[in-house]
Amino acid sequence: MAAFAGLPMYDFETVRTAHVTWYTCIRREAIRLGLSQSCLPTALETSDGRSMDEVLTFDPTKMILAQTCGLPLISGYRRALQLLGTPVYTAEGCSGTNYSSVIIASASTTGDLPSDFQDQIAAVNSLSSLSGSLLLSAWLGSSASTVQPVTTGSHAQSLVSVRDPDHPACLASIDAVSFALLQEAHGPDFLDGLRVVGFTPAAPALPYVTSATTSPADVEILKQALHAASISQDPTVMAAKQSLKLSKVDVSGAVKFEDYEARIVALRETLIQQSLPIQYTPPPLTTLVVVEEDLNFLQDLAKLVIATARAEPNRQPHQLSLHELSDERSARLVFLAPPAEALAVLLAPESKPRACVGFVGDRPPQHWLAKDDHCTVDACWATDEELVRNLSADTVVAYCSGQRSPGGDWGNLVVFQAPTPHQGIAAFRTHNPPHARATGSVAPRYYQSVRIHALKVCQDQGDDQVRFTPCRTLQVEYPPPSLLDNQTTVDLKPTRRYHYWQEEQKALFEAT
Repeated sequence: MAAFAGLPMYDFETVRTAHVTWYTCIRREAIRLGLSQSCLPTALETSDGRSMDEVLTFDPTKMILAQTCGLPLISGYRRALQLLGTPVYTAEGCSGTNYSSVIIASASTTGDLPSDFQDQIAAVNSLSSLSGSLLLSAWLGSSASTVQPVTTGSHAQSLVSVRDPDHPACLASIDAVSFALLQEAHGPDFLDGLRVVGFTPAAPALPYVTSATTSPADVEILKQALHAASISQDPTVMAAKQSLKLSKVDVSGAVKFEDYEARIVALRETLIQQSLPIQYTPPPLTTLVVVEEDLNFLQDLAKLVIATARAEPNRQPHQLSLHELSDERSARLVFLAPPAEALAVLLAPESKPRACVGFVGDRPPQHWLAKDDHCTVDACWATDEELVRNLSADTVVAYCSGQRSPGGDWGNLVVFQAPTPHQGIAAFRTHNPPHARATGSVAPRYYQSVRIHALKVCQDQGDDQVRFTPCRTLQVEYPPPSLLDNQTTVDLKPTRRYHYWQEEQKALFEAT
């Protein structure tokens, strides 16, 4: 896969030439400062090309430079990206490294107060958009509970919808930079049928980022290149920046990841406290960066299973034991079959790999926990104990749980009897009723997200080393438990995404 560089957030046709000039300057400066030419592609990806999600999923090492929204930065991308810098825009509604959204209404409406739009419909580019959704709710305040959002797919389409007298939406929140670029592109007729009501609260502007796999040395070069491009006196570069409403990219570190998180958390927290509707959309599909972290953790559990099986070859089935992983992480292990069978699965020859599944979950951040979270924790452990009691040697050889970090979230490794992952998962779900109860009632309150990796396993180089090969990853994202209590989202259902790491596996899983 070729290297990826994209600036998709303001990828309007009218400023693509300016984007190319701006990026070419960044690339030239980065190469001058020592970055390999092969690291930076000669051309930017456009909105018609590969997406950042796609590149991060399949090969994050190729994602060298991009711009993203602050909301996904602190959720789905938080372990996949590194922050390079924050742009400073000159558009109205922007100040320093902050930006805001322009509140736009149909010309047929009257009033400039949030209360004037009660019981109306708002056009929203995406429910996961900071500028189009969360900042709109923050501006509406107590009136947000009466406003129904309709998604449009883009800020430009939101403006079209509000302008259309036959469309039910009469209100929209438009990123201030997008608004300025669109207004300049369309000229004096741009506001026909529309009127500007005001501006939303501010938030840090859309950050420039690189992959989490980019080396510290290359990160520093990219930062220096962004700074050098920002102060370039080349007339074509200066004209491009002016067209993009861009003053510079601040790479001083004054705006940190924590600043994005703190501002967005504060906006959400205010809405939650007022029991106002928050549009919550889950982060993108898990990336290779996250999968590698999960597999390293599951390797720790596999080593524990192997070591225990060798130390206790005559261990009785259903005997639950407590252990300690490295870094004083707690673990629990139970064999359902003779330990030798677990060794046969985990250390199978490469020509005949066996099957297991890895379950890794992330708990919500503190501000998303429900008030009765202690009850949820108790229910989770009770369900896990019931699940273990119902495990059968007909389907499971060994079941191991452990902490991913000291005192942190737990994950599980299930070693199957079945020879293939799709058969093992099907048998496990069929023969363990508590599993259905756990996924239906406990998991939505205990987890923010879970990743379930269907894996082939075989012996790697070394006597007790195992190699996991992902076949399919199921990612499930849940709305925050505090929102479940307050009923403050439009759609509270979990979202499931499947990724098949081996294309031939898709038909096998779908058949079962």
